[in-house]
Amino acid sequence: MNTHKNICLITSGHSPLDERIFYKFGLTLQNAGYTVSIIASTKQLSDTIDGIKVYGFDGSAFPKSEKLIKFNELLKEALPDLTICSEPLTIIAALRYKKQNQKLKIIYDITEWYPHQKMLNQFSGLKRAVYYLIYTIFNIYVSNKADLLIIGEELKVKPYKYFAPLKKKKIISYYPSKKYFQYNPPLYNGKTFTICYTGVISQERGFPRFIKLIKMIAIEIPDKLFNVKIIDPFENEELRELMNSLSIFSNIFIDYKDWVNYKDFSIELKSVDI
Repeated sequence: MNTHKNICLITSGHSPLDERIFYKFGLTLQNAGYTVSIIASTKQLSDTIDGIKVYGFDGSAFPKSEKLIKFNELLKEALPDLTICSEPLTIIAALRYKKQNQKLKIIYDITEWYPHQKMLNQFSGLKRAVYYLIYTIFNIYVSNKADLLIIGEELKVKPYKYFAPLKKKKIISYYPSKKYFQYNPPLYNGKTFTICYTGVISQERGFPRFIKLIKMIAIEIPDKLFNVKIIDPFENEELRELMNSLSIFSNIFIDYKDWVNYKDFSIELKSVDI
């Protein structure tokens, strides 16, 4: 018999339908007989999807204190015995809820370096160094408050050997389930070559370099046609304009989708060469 029947996954930085959160953890746990819910502060959503209750709210304009209050309200509604937290802030939410349910177990799922660049970009000089230290201490604190650390890759385990030496650690990789991701070798016809960029479209993730590369090859190989497939939302309108700048090339075709259901993702990649 499962000790923790009611499990809640909490995120302040990912979509509630994120591949790892919803498909890898959520559906796997549900299929194993658990009751699963997801709480996310990234999207307004209240629905039951594939048997998983999703509580979503748009907390983008919320101060952290208000976001924590909303998380706590939804945790009271979900009534979990165990939480899987995707970010340091969500562990604080789980710890506050634990005051009402002392038997609650908290797992920290670590997939990012903390503090990551985006958190520090708003600061410079001494202020940046100070906030780096503050965020690092905060991450050490919440890591030691969790009951277990799940870590996405071996490299990210290293700092936690020092930050949280007494905590149990388990690596669960990022690889997608074959159930949802079917490999289909592209059928290159010798004329049209398809190149894809997928993931958050940002400066940090190299989108301007991707566009620069496309322009270079379009000029270098004018007798070939290039289909440029781009999937995911733009971080800002400047990056959208950068994509649109490809339209001046007669041998480039743009295929843009701002979102694709994960179940359909491998279908979208069927025609992609790179």
